[in-house]
Amino acid sequence: MAVSESDKPLLIQLLQDPNKKWFVAAYIQTVASFDKEFFSSLMKAAINTADPSYIDLFVEPCVRVFDGVLVIDTLNDYLNSENYLEIDNAVYFKHSKICNIVYFNKEAQNQDFKEVGFHYYWNELSKTYHIARNDSHRMTEEEYNDYLPTHTEFIAKRERLLKRIEGVRRNPR
Repeated sequence: MAVSESDKPLLIQLLQDPNKKWFVAAYIQTVASFDKEFFSSLMKAAINTADPSYIDLFVEPCVRVFDGVLVIDTLNDYLNSENYLEIDNAVYFKHSKICNIVYFNKEAQNQDFKEVGFHYYWNELSKTYHIARNDSHRMTEEEYNDYLPTHTEFIAKRERLLKRIEGVRRNPR
């Protein structure tokens, strides 16, 4: 299910209300896709959320639908001297799909993956990523190799944004 064009104006309006945006946060968890206009509204709602514990309610669906690189790029575009703390809080919650990498012994009786995993799994039927709440899904070698360039780009952009945030923190204008 996607955000419908008829519902989108109301949902965007609700995102601008500090009390009503929570309805949208709950609703968006059930939606498989949305467009860039709605993405921008979700990102602005995240940045305008005072409590960092709740920022991810708006950012995680954006990562799920558009991936972390666009989220980091958008946070970088929105960064200014008045919102750097909120941007820093949003960046804190964003990680790559690759958690960590350890050796997998194919010959072992107990195929011990240890702590290898990632935050999202691919649903072939709906052609979307879904959040994985535990370590039960692992990337195959092919998935890992396919995702590695995106992971590398994400990490580099995230580090640059964190350095830029630190610069704004030290020299607010």
